[in-house]
Amino acid sequence: MAMAATRVAGALMTLAIGAFLFLDANTFVLMAADPATGRPKGCFTAVELMLGVSESSGIRGIEWLVSIGLLLAVPVMAISALVRWFRRR
Repeated sequence: MAMAATRVAGALMTLAIGAFLFLDANTFVLMAADPATGRPKGCFTAVELMLGVSESSGIRGIEWLVSIGLLLAVPVMAISALVRWFRRR
């Protein structure tokens, strides 16, 4: 039973991270220019802000691709968990 709970927790964590990255890649924050850090005015994602990127980069595309991969992994994880559960019964 503990193994099944671990698989469910892993699938939920994958779903949460994938959803966050997908939403973040598709929504942008309009930031004012910050002379102290040298960041120009523009639209940035939360990941770009966490990484301290000073100008828009290719992170959005990578973030979008990773999110799609994670979101597609969740059904695969669920199906494999169900198959293992049925085989053990």
